[in-house]
Amino acid sequence: MEDIFEVAKYFLSLGRMNHKKLQKLCYYAQAWSLALTGRRLMNTWFEAWAHGPVSPELWYRYKDWGGLLISSYEGIPNFKNNQTPIFLDKIFLLYGHYSGDQLEQLTHGEPPWIKARGNYPQGTICTNTISESDMAEYYKTLLN
Repeated sequence: MEDIFEVAKYFLSLGRMNHKKLQKLCYYAQAWSLALTGRRLMNTWFEAWAHGPVSPELWYRYKDWGGLLISSYEGIPNFKNNQTPIFLDKIFLLYGHYSGDQLEQLTHGEPPWIKARGNYPQGTICTNTISESDMAEYYKTLLN
C-alpha cells in the first residue's frame, strides 16, 4: 500500500495545482484502485466534506496553501510498487484536465459522496467516511 503523501508528490510532479484538485485526484486514484483491484492504493480514507471527498491527513499537510497553487514536486516519490506511477498517469489522464472546482462538482454527482453525506445540508461540515465498498461498487459500474 502506498503512502498518501507519496501519491500527492507524484501528482504534484505532473504540475502545479490547488489543494482541492490534489485531494480529488487522490480520491479518484483510491476509488479506481478499489474498483479495479479490490485493494486500497493508499493508507488513507476519505470523508464527505462540503467540497467533496477529502483525506484529512492530506488536508492537514497542505491546508496552509488554501486555494493557491501548490509548488510542483521535483523529486522522485518513493513507491512500493513500480506499477503505481503507470496507474497514477492513467488517473491524471482521465481527471487532470479538470480544475479543482470541476472535480468537486463531478464528485458531488456521484453516489459514494452523496451516500456518505446523507442528510447533511449543502455546504455544512460533515466528517462521515466515504465507504470503500461504495466506491468500489460505483466505479465498477462505470466500466460497463
